Amino acid sequence: MAYCQKNEKSRMKLLVVYGDEAYCLRLCECLKEMDAFCVEEPLFDASAAIARAKVAMPDIVIADMQLSGMEAMELLDSLRRECGAKTVACSSVHNESAALTAMQHGADYFVAKPIPPERLAYMVLVNYEPERAAALLQTRRETELAERVSKRLLQLGIMPKKKGFNYLKCALSYMCVNAVRGGLTTDVYPYVGEQFCTAPKNVDRCIRHAIEQAWLSGSIEKQHEMFGYTVTATKGKPTNSEFIYTVLEHLKNEADT
Repeated sequence: MAYCQKNEKSRMKLLVVYGDEAYCLRLCECLKEMDAFCVEEPLFDASAAIARAKVAMPDIVIADMQLSGMEAMELLDSLRRECGAKTVACSSVHNESAALTAMQHGADYFVAKPIPPERLAYMVLVNYEPERAAALLQTRRETELAERVSKRLLQLGIMPKKKGFNYLKCALSYMCVNAVRGGLTTDVYPYVGEQFCTAPKNVDRCIRHAIEQAWLSGSIEKQHEMFGYTVTATKGKPTNSEFIYTVLEHLKNEADT
């Protein structure tokens, strides 16, 4: 069954032909996960690729140059003649002469094998769908940041079931990537409130409650490690501001290492 659906007309159609079946299938999975291309059913034979190209008319072909039954340059010539697709030639022979010859026979890009399928898929995305690549990179960065923030909060005893956990996660993620000009009460809390449809005062209150509960039942070792003198019998728990800015500093230092 073909991977490419009829309602995906707005996307570039992509065909993968590769001798290593397991690699080919994984590469197609990576491309599908990116949600940027209309990916045809993978093929493992040069003759089948030419026949499919005539019918499917792909915009892009990722082609293994070491396929049995057909010379690499003959495959490139046939793809250019039959569908005019932009071809990414993947070859285990990687030198300047091989690259130039492939380009002369219609290759758009020349890639040296072996290359991880995830890396090849991302390279294709960057070169043919740069806007989608930028959006994917941004999403990945946001996901990684959210995971790092959650990990820090959990280490300090802030429990996910508390509203304050989500408010702190949102506030710290926001502050990691944005310049905060007005402080917590005039900038950060209103922003968090908008995301959760609640008042800034409620954000402040829930964060304070989450910190109080963490200092009653959380890891004293982890709290001392991050806050030092603020966790003492006389000083008590950190204020919302102390907590947020201290965790923020650790997150930024962690990102720089």
